[in-house]
Amino acid sequence: MKKGDAVLVTKRKDTMLVDPNNIVVRGGFNVRMDMGDLEALADSIASMGQEIPVKAKKLRGEDKWELVDGHRRFAAIQILLKRGTEFPYVEVAPYVGNEEDQIFTMIVTGTGQKPLNEVEQAEAIKRLVAMHYKPEEICQKIGKSVPHIYNLLNLANVSKEIKNFVAQGLITGGTVVQIVKQTKDSGEQLKIVKDAIETAKTVAVAEGKPVKKATSKHVVALKTKTPIQKFKEVVEELDKRDKKSKEAELLIEIYVALKGDSVKNILKLIK
Repeated sequence: MKKGDAVLVTKRKDTMLVDPNNIVVRGGFNVRMDMGDLEALADSIASMGQEIPVKAKKLRGEDKWELVDGHRRFAAIQILLKRGTEFPYVEVAPYVGNEEDQIFTMIVTGTGQKPLNEVEQAEAIKRLVAMHYKPEEICQKIGKSVPHIYNLLNLANVSKEIKNFVAQGLITGGTVVQIVKQTKDSGEQLKIVKDAIETAKTVAVAEGKPVKKATSKHVVALKTKTPIQKFKEVVEELDKRDKKSKEAELLIEIYVALKGDSVKNILKLIK
């Protein structure tokens, strides 16, 4: 410090001691799916006390506080109460902010005690985009790259079954995003994901190693179908149907003509 520099005064941020019964959790708001080992966390809090305050928003006109951050800590405290452990007060840091701010808080502070998994992050990003936040704005607020945000958005839009595989640690979110870029067909996505997971298990067993998450090296490349291959599949499907429209009949005729007729003759089919 240079001579003459002003000395900053230490500031104090007060926390509140709130009756656990006066803390409410809004259903469906928390993006966290995996709460982790709450029993171990409860044991830690019972032994060491609540070392980190939860964040909660005071509800207007009543002595109630809506939980914003610290859902795992509060769930562990509830376990202690069910055990009969005396826990009269929860230390709460008052939170001021709108719903969007609360989602950003979940993303940023969720990287501390127990990181949000990729699916949980993806859900939070999806909510922010629905609130008209641009990926470029989100990345500035949470310190991530723009491509990372777009990848999470891709992950947010896959089927629930695929999300569960990611949340269970069977395949990485990044690998799923690569698969999504290969095909937009949800059925094909699921098949490739399942095959990759099985391949990862097979490789691990063959090498005598613990099974790890499936990654891009376990993904069998999807062969991109040519337009004529897709056309053929459409015609074959139409040919199986009992009732055919004029349009369907025309497509079948064109496909048959493509095998041998000249372009001039094929064009004659289209009046």
